[in-house]
Amino acid sequence: MLIILLLITLLLLFPFFIISKPKRYQKEAIDCLLVLGCPCERNGKLSNKQKQRLETCIHYQNITECRHIIISGGAVHNEAIEAEAMAQYLKEQLNACQIETECKARNTFQNFQNTKKLYGKERILIITSAAHCRRAYFFARKFYTNVYAAKASTKDSFREYLIEYFRLWNVLYWEVRLRIQKKHK
Repeated sequence: MLIILLLITLLLLFPFFIISKPKRYQKEAIDCLLVLGCPCERNGKLSNKQKQRLETCIHYQNITECRHIIISGGAVHNEAIEAEAMAQYLKEQLNACQIETECKARNTFQNFQNTKKLYGKERILIITSAAHCRRAYFFARKFYTNVYAAKASTKDSFREYLIEYFRLWNVLYWEVRLRIQKKHK
């Protein structure tokens, strides 16, 4: 019985063994802060989660003194383009920074794919929510050589962590499929 319980526990924790924990920022030089978008309110105003990410960005901008900020996120859940709404807020807070937007990404993979094509930076600090951080870091490492991650300051709900847990399984599924396809080519 104990062995079965141990095997079930290992199976449940499998994504956390495969997808590594994000590397925290340790005062290294970075090229830009990359803030990942999330949905605006239905009326187009910033959501609390967006504000938390932006406040975290302001905090890390002060620590790193990095003047280049990229915000990535399109209009996914409603008409409001996430990156544009978030950039407007940041421009009011940080006058001396170069704030750019990537407005076509519809998911986490595209956040990194599109920003790499547009801006070509190599050393980035990702800013996202705590629940989303591990998956975002996994994708970022596919495009950038030096990646650090910072979590927004407030706690995410159990529901958000649960959703991200199943998204990690989805990521692993697609990674395996892509590797199998590459072998057969």
